[in-house]
Amino acid sequence: MASAPRTPAAAASSGAAAAASQKPWTEISTDEAEKLFRTGVLFVDARRSGEYRQGHVAGARSMPVWEAGLDEKVKALFEERSADQSAPIVVYCNGGECEDSHELGQRLYLSGFDAVRVYKDGFPDWSRKKLPVTTGDRP
Repeated sequence: MASAPRTPAAAASSGAAAAASQKPWTEISTDEAEKLFRTGVLFVDARRSGEYRQGHVAGARSMPVWEAGLDEKVKALFEERSADQSAPIVVYCNGGECEDSHELGQRLYLSGFDAVRVYKDGFPDWSRKKLPVTTGDRP
C-alpha cells in the first residue's frame, strides 16, 4: 500500500525522530556523483549564489544555505517532487571543511527527501576532474 505524500511540516515533525535512528544523507565520492549525474539525478549547489554564478555542476540548482529564500526553495522542490521523495538528490558545496552541503542535506531530509547524497569532495573536485560545468544564474 502506498503511503500518503508527506508535507514539509509533517516530515519535519516525524523527521526529528527518524534522524535519531537514521543518518539524513549518504556521502558519495566523485565516481558515484559522476554516475548519478550521467543518469540525470538532480544536483543541488549549497554554496553562496556568487560562487554558483562563477561556476557550478551543469544542470545544478542553486540553494544557498546561508542566504534568504532557502525555505521557499526547499518547499518548492518538495512540491515539485511530491510524487517521489525517494528519488536521489545530490547536494554539494566546496568540499573539504565546508559543511554547507551537510546542512542542506539535513534540511532536505527533514522536509521529506529520503535519498539525499552529499558529494563530499564538492565543486572544486568536480571542476578539477573537468566534469561538466556551467556559469551564470541558470542551471
